[in-house]
Amino acid sequence: MKKIILLLILILNINCSSTNTKKSVQNRSLEEKIDLLEYKLILPVSWHPYLDIHKYVAFSPLNQSDKDYKVSIHIRKIPPNEHNYISLTKIAEKAIKNSSRFLRVHSNTITLNQSKFGESCINKYSYSWNSNNFKIEKIYFKYKENYYYFAYSSNERYFHKYLNDSKIIFKSLNFKEL
Repeated sequence: MKKIILLLILILNINCSSTNTKKSVQNRSLEEKIDLLEYKLILPVSWHPYLDIHKYVAFSPLNQSDKDYKVSIHIRKIPPNEHNYISLTKIAEKAIKNSSRFLRVHSNTITLNQSKFGESCINKYSYSWNSNNFKIEKIYFKYKENYYYFAYSSNERYFHKYLNDSKIIFKSLNFKEL
């Protein structure tokens, strides 16, 4: 009986310590999360990094509130189970289909283009959310067998104002050699 109780205590301690590790990763500071990014980029002087609502590193103009999400840039690695090495166009189509389940998506276009990472898929679309209209330009690309997207999203009013900045930021994107 004592052995069973000791075993249960050991299992509980192991579970608690692994849970605490996950919490510590989520609660890291902005600076720590920036250091852990796989990439580096150059932001215009008028932009800054911040932690979005999901605690991911995002970027926006200094004069925009991080809580309003009027203008933002996100860069994400697409997990292999979400792309299974299908074409970039298929990944974009799958993503927009998923978004359409939650948002009223309209004016969706998908085009192929060349970028510094080779063939890239650009998905431009608009959607309505909480009585606001937003525009997104997502650039899907592949780098060293990994798939990523660079998303510039903005309230419709600000989209063209910061579009050139987003293009400059994308051009400055480089991956760290690990």
